[in-house]
Amino acid sequence: MAASDRAGQQAGDAEVGPLLAALVYRSPVGVSIYDTELRLRWMNDTSARQTERSERHLGHRLAEHPAGFDAPSLEAILRRVLDENARVPSGTEGTRAGPAG
Repeated sequence: MAASDRAGQQAGDAEVGPLLAALVYRSPVGVSIYDTELRLRWMNDTSARQTERSERHLGHRLAEHPAGFDAPSLEAILRRVLDENARVPSGTEGTRAGPAG
């Protein structure tokens, strides 16, 4: 890629960056970002509402604040993605815990 092409791409990235940020921050879909140790690093407001989490949960593993999730199953799926570059299987509904009782 020529330097002029990279400069054009960087200018385009600069324009897209704020759009992507707005999309993620204002999304009706919950977005959470975990590090390679599966600690929560960031979440948008929708994710916080859906999972009843707050900033105090940042830096903690999913199992430390499951919020209705089958944390061991979800962590196993995420670990496979990280370790084996595997795809998330469709039908991960099993990672959501059912009602108590």
